[in-house]
Amino acid sequence: MVSVEEGAVGRWQGVVGLALLLTACTALAPEAARTPGAAPAEPAGSPPATRPLETIRIGYPSRSVTFLAMLLARDQGYFEQQGLAAELSQVRTNVGITALLNGELDYTESLGSNIRAALQGAPIKTVSVSMRAPTFMLVARPEYSAVAQLRGRVVGITSFGGSNDQTARLIFKHYGLAPQTDVQLIPIGDAPVQYEALRLSQVDAVVISQPFPLLARKEGFNLLVNAPEVVSMPLAGLGTLQAKLDAQRDQVKRVVKAEVQALRHLRAQPEDAIKLIAELFDTDAATAQEVYAFLLPSFSEDGSIERAGIEMVLALEREEGGGGAPLAFEQVAEPAIVAEAQRELGLRP
Repeated sequence: MVSVEEGAVGRWQGVVGLALLLTACTALAPEAARTPGAAPAEPAGSPPATRPLETIRIGYPSRSVTFLAMLLARDQGYFEQQGLAAELSQVRTNVGITALLNGELDYTESLGSNIRAALQGAPIKTVSVSMRAPTFMLVARPEYSAVAQLRGRVVGITSFGGSNDQTARLIFKHYGLAPQTDVQLIPIGDAPVQYEALRLSQVDAVVISQPFPLLARKEGFNLLVNAPEVVSMPLAGLGTLQAKLDAQRDQVKRVVKAEVQALRHLRAQPEDAIKLIAELFDTDAATAQEVYAFLLPSFSEDGSIERAGIEMVLALEREEGGGGAPLAFEQVAEPAIVAEAQRELGLRP
């Protein structure tokens, strides 16, 4: 293994401590509403409520625009339109999988981790895909202008095992660098923590989601790789237990419908998505609009699960030895749910 230069271990310990403090504070804590006490706006054409809302709990691994569709579904009232009261919790991927299996969560948005858990025997199925391509960028300190210069350096990722980690590994393999041998990947937390670690020189580079690459460029950091240009795999999608599919299939379909509606809204009314991006990351409208334009091609148009993308994730897991017995597409995904949701929303014949 190529040793990391002197001082990297100390930086690593400091960053991990910061990440652990942050995640301890955010794990399984429901996200506050945009305006406390205010109900989401009723979407145009939504039917009047005829029964109490069913409470559902959805976990997502990091504060990122990757999960914009889920957040739009909440803020635009699509969950309520489907008879659901959604509680959204930011939770580390490994904690989220455990919470799903224990019944503390009903759904998770951690597509890569859901598939990895399924490979290890967990009865988890992916039921929709909201982000069909990775949105991360490899951002480095000003002294690094090429990927090859990161040999022997420290790169911050969100967490081990998630889509951010998988994307980082694929990027470095594409450029001929072996992860954890030629370059050291360390888990440091969600995008704001990654960005701060980069600014404080606690890491040499990060694989990070928008809007932080655009903010970093303004501060003189180098954008080395746009992940969608070298990596093709789904990034975000809804997963749940097979037991819920068996017992509450209608609820699962309504959750998927809400996200499909949000994906359609994201394209039809971009001003709402841009406003939400600006609010989430406390950035100006011009930057938020640039982020939106950059990300739009990566969002699914209707939540469909593409076989090739899921099989890409499965192949990556097999290559890295991240599972037990090999599984097929049908054993980790349930595409019929989103197809039914699309038909009932009038998106399919």
